[in-house]
Amino acid sequence: MERLGTIGGEIDKVLVRAIIKYGMEHQRNKCVEEMGELIQEIARLNNFYKAAKGMTCAEANVKLKAINNAMISEIADVQITLWQMMMMAGQEKVNTAIAYKLNRLNKRMNEDIEND
Repeated sequence: MERLGTIGGEIDKVLVRAIIKYGMEHQRNKCVEEMGELIQEIARLNNFYKAAKGMTCAEANVKLKAINNAMISEIADVQITLWQMMMMAGQEKVNTAIAYKLNRLNKRMNEDIEND
């Protein structure tokens, strides 16, 4: 999987440096930490939609923007640590698993269309 187009090579260098500097165990733990923070932001977003009924439109927009910005930041953190995990696990093996799972998902969706 390509990382941010043509600057991917530079990104890979930074990712490898972080793995070397902090160690694989630390970066695995960092990935878990970042995933937990993303889970919290997704939960905040889900809870927002339940609580937004009592807010004015302006209040809801401000709150939604703040939650969305926090979630975007956590998505970026998770993606960076996932790229490191892919490097540590073996990029090609992960790409093969992704391709398999995407094909399986596509097949299931096609079957759902046929059964509807």
